[in-house]
Amino acid sequence: MGERAEEGKTMLMYKILLNSIRDDVLTKKGVVGVGIGYKRVDGKEVLPTQLCFLIYVIKKLKSNDVWDNKEMIPPKYTFGEIEVLTDVIETGGEPRAL
Repeated sequence: MGERAEEGKTMLMYKILLNSIRDDVLTKKGVVGVGIGYKRVDGKEVLPTQLCFLIYVIKKLKSNDVWDNKEMIPPKYTFGEIEVLTDVIETGGEPRAL
């Protein structure tokens, strides 16, 4: 199998995994969207070879500012032997109507 085919297979797997958690993530306060991309720190790709779940929020909060553990976005999701990192991105946007 070629490199592009492997990338396509990996992306499909990430889409399926993201779909399995999307409803749970989108019901958390302040979350406005989810996607798949690469982990960034200060606007620079840190892990350009490892995909992660991008969680878009209105405002990033420190873990001590979140009172309800159900509202926390974990640093990674685990699906059996597969671990997927998360990257929380502040949008500064307005809450969306559900």
